[in-house]
Amino acid sequence: MLIISILLSMPILILLARVFLVKYKGAWGQVDGKVVNFFVEKKHESSFSKGMDDPFNNYISISYEYSVSGKKYISNRKSLDLLERGYRLLEIEHDPYINKLKELDEFKVSYLILWPKISVIENKDEHIYSNLVLLSIYTLTIVISYVVIILIS
Repeated sequence: MLIISILLSMPILILLARVFLVKYKGAWGQVDGKVVNFFVEKKHESSFSKGMDDPFNNYISISYEYSVSGKKYISNRKSLDLLERGYRLLEIEHDPYINKLKELDEFKVSYLILWPKISVIENKDEHIYSNLVLLSIYTLTIVISYVVIILIS
């Protein structure tokens, strides 16, 4: 029973840590980063969706490098948001944020001070919402499951 409790609580702890990291700006440092690779790729979630023409299955793929205390790192993490945003091709051509990433060689990279290998190029408070929604759904599912088990017993 203890092992099951520990295993069920791990995702809650991970999501709470993600929420903390998004909200606590003191955990992050900033350095200049440089684009290594930038392209737009089509992703298909399943073999069924390959035959469908979904306008939102275009995703940004970016790799960037940055240095912290003389050590060079390469990352492709855009944000701490749980969901990767799909774009229409027209959006990609006209979105100011994407155009800025395409045109700039250098930009600011936020990295975790304790673990500089973890970095993002977007560190916005809005990224907390997907983490909180998933945390709420997971917690609610566990509580409902527990109540159902108690009622059945």
